[in-house]
Amino acid sequence: LEGLAYSHRQFSSYEPELFPGFIYHMIKPKVMLLTFVSGKIVLTGAKVQEEIYTAFNTIYTVLCEFRKP
Repeated sequence: LEGLAYSHRQFSSYEPELFPGFIYHMIKPKVMLLTFVSGKIVLTGAKVQEEIYTAFNTIYTVLCEFRKP
C-alpha cells in the first residue's frame, strides 16, 4: 500500500499509525475508497449503484499493479 500511496499521492493518503487503510479520493465518480492490507475494499460516497461499479473498475487495474506476488 505504501507504493500505491506514493505513486498516487495527489489523490490518496496512507498513514497506518493513524488509520489502517489506504484512502483514495476519486474525482469522477466522486467516491472514496478505503483499501486495507487484508485486501478488503470499502467504497463510500456513491449516489447510485453505477458509480460503485465505475469506481471499482477504474481502481481495479491500478490495484492489480501493486498486488503482492
